Amino acid sequence: MKDGILRIRAEKRQAEYDGKMREYSSGKMTTTSKLAQRYGRFEIRCKVPKGRGLWPAFWMLSDPPSWPPEIDILEFLGHETDRVYFSNHWPKPNNPDDSESVTKEQKVRGIDFSADFHTFAAEWESGEIRWS
Repeated sequence: MKDGILRIRAEKRQAEYDGKMREYSSGKMTTTSKLAQRYGRFEIRCKVPKGRGLWPAFWMLSDPPSWPPEIDILEFLGHETDRVYFSNHWPKPNNPDDSESVTKEQKVRGIDFSADFHTFAAEWESGEIRWS
């Protein structure tokens, strides 16, 4: 945290993730066992990093965590910082370990989201999610 901005960095150093040693480390923040909410407005103001292999995201998972379901308020691929992905993933009715999803791609030509801060939000109501 510096000047009111939280920075989460990926670094080239070994770290364990998902039971395996990886060449890179990263970070995450979670509200697991601290805050769980259904419905409402969820918002982030962020500047996304640029670079192949980076995958910044702001998601909502169930508590306790499981997958699916998941609502992606935003996901970026570091090599395509002019495109943001908004998604909703839910369990298939006949196979809860697999998922179905809907993804809304927003292509914004001429805007590089890594160049400055932007605000992204999802408004979740019963039967509807709106992204902005």
